[in-house]
Amino acid sequence: MAILSFLSFLPVSHCFNTKTGVRTCVFQRHVSRKSLLGLCPLKRQLSIHPNKRLKSVIRMTVIEVEDTNFEQEVLQSQVPVLVDFHADWCGPCKLVTPLLDWLVSEYSGKLKVVKIDTDKNPRYVKQYDVRGLPTLIIFQSGQLVASSEGALGKKGIQQYIEKHLPQLKTN
Repeated sequence: MAILSFLSFLPVSHCFNTKTGVRTCVFQRHVSRKSLLGLCPLKRQLSIHPNKRLKSVIRMTVIEVEDTNFEQEVLQSQVPVLVDFHADWCGPCKLVTPLLDWLVSEYSGKLKVVKIDTDKNPRYVKQYDVRGLPTLIIFQSGQLVASSEGALGKKGIQQYIEKHLPQLKTN
């Protein structure tokens, strides 16, 4: 069993032992930067079976940002960023959430996906004139590239991203 202590910065939501004795840690999909420190509570370390590919264990996450770290996570990012302006009470926002998880895996390393709660973080809502939810805004090199209001389906989000960031085309 390989010990991967260098991965201790990843958040852990559940840890369990399998029948083969291999301990598996399942990571949270939506985390805030505040909670990015976490170790497996079973042995205070993370281990995986050596035959398993690391990619299958580690899942990239949608990052929840706040007014305090928006500039660092979005405007100073080296890669393009898709920001989901959402609220807990918003029904269409809940439809978009699973698609954000898909985007993270589809554009891994090429696109950062973040969420910001508009009720708790009004500063950038006003600055970017967010009037309807969900609003998806693409940033590149700290500049607003495009804005889309309302829920989009999987194809719609993919077309929206590839239209405004042609370097990310998956075909």
